[in-house]
Amino acid sequence: MCQHFSWMEPQETQPLPSSRRSDVETSSQASFPAAHLIAFPFHSQPPLPAPSAPDFATFPSQRGRKLASDALVKERCVAGGSCYARQTKACSKRMCRRCCMKFPGVCKYSNHNADGAPPMTTSSNPAHRPRPIPVIPLRFPTADTAAGSSLAANTYPQSSPLVEDAPNNPFLFKKPVSAALLEDNRLRHAKRSAVSEQTASKLANQRRLTHAVSVKLFLNDEEEPSIIPLQDIQTWPTLNLSEFPGIAYLFGVSNLDNLQVYSKKHKAWTPTLNFALGELKTDQVIMVRLKGNRTSELSNDTPAPSPLPYYPSPLPSPSKTPSKRRAESPPPLTPPHAKISRLASVSESDVIVIPDDCSDDLLRAPDVDIISPVPKGLVWPRGLYVQDMARGFALIKLLGRPDGGRHSTERLEDRFRSVFPNAVWNSSTYHLNRKFWESLPLDEQKAAAKLPLGKEDSLWTNWRRTHPSWKYLIVLLAFGLANPTCI
Repeated sequence: MCQHFSWMEPQETQPLPSSRRSDVETSSQASFPAAHLIAFPFHSQPPLPAPSAPDFATFPSQRGRKLASDALVKERCVAGGSCYARQTKACSKRMCRRCCMKFPGVCKYSNHNADGAPPMTTSSNPAHRPRPIPVIPLRFPTADTAAGSSLAANTYPQSSPLVEDAPNNPFLFKKPVSAALLEDNRLRHAKRSAVSEQTASKLANQRRLTHAVSVKLFLNDEEEPSIIPLQDIQTWPTLNLSEFPGIAYLFGVSNLDNLQVYSKKHKAWTPTLNFALGELKTDQVIMVRLKGNRTSELSNDTPAPSPLPYYPSPLPSPSKTPSKRRAESPPPLTPPHAKISRLASVSESDVIVIPDDCSDDLLRAPDVDIISPVPKGLVWPRGLYVQDMARGFALIKLLGRPDGGRHSTERLEDRFRSVFPNAVWNSSTYHLNRKFWESLPLDEQKAAAKLPLGKEDSLWTNWRRTHPSWKYLIVLLAFGLANPTCI
């Protein structure tokens, strides 16, 4: 019933004066009927009839469908209950005790052994031991103990079970099972244990291999350093050698106070071995030395400076950031260019590679008359021989050094004009030929510098066509993939 409106029963009213009675009688003709006579939308409706109990047998359940699909591998419980026995090799918790005893399988559940003696342990695992006896044994109230009396009148049991009373062998349920089933169950458990042990051993070995470093130990200046591998680092990827177990025995020393470890981060030797090394990598080499040892001042991780300013490369390197590049793409039939190594930059401390046939007099006081002049009407380097170009490149490098002599200049164009007086300076042409020459191996440079003069094969323009690196460089320039002034 709606509680929003509270209706009141009609009450008797006092007679009104005659002056107002006519007005009320006139207005009463258009008044509404009583509230209890109106079918108001908020009045109480009669209750609906109670629904009848559903017949659950008519609704297909999910469990029934699942059991129907597994009818070939299951059988109904012999007791007529809700237990379903699955045809497996071992007992299932879904079985009741009667089905378990009927089913020819191995059983290890305590609730299926109600008729036998209570087990001391609930599994066949030897690690599951009986519960310990409490320090204060339980108290059993006597029959004459009144309600509300003290517990002091209670009596203790005559005897309590002891841990020594537990059987030595693990508990097995007494069920008539064939020997073949017991042997099969034992073999399956043994196989499972063997696989678990192999997996654990494999994971442990993988951890030892990945969490491993090598220590390079310097104990004597006259002896070679010894390599000591350390595996299975528990604090990976950090390591403190002073906390590693048995580190003194591995190093063959009795005191670790005189040892120092090299810090790759700080590029210095630490005064103590108690130093945490972080961000280690697998098979990383850690340098350890004895105080006062001078044979290992630097870490072997730092590469030694190369005596050559350039690393030989069979092919020239394209520009890293070309200034201009053509909009047209290369034709699809053009093979992709191979990856080539990049040359190192030249510094003042680098050694310049000069052919063996250049004499000391040529290097001390360069003379342009030794190099054949460029014929008139030809553009450099046409008309010059390979021997002339080799000497010219060597002299231009030498003049660029601070100790180049009286002809030493800072501008490359001036050095070029002093070596090739009749040639017209072109920066792109010079750098293109210089790059091709420096990209050749040192053996080829020495052999080319000894080519005789006066032969067509010894001309620079004819000789460079026979090298694939020159052809490849021309292809890069044709498609705008290289800039000779930047390489």
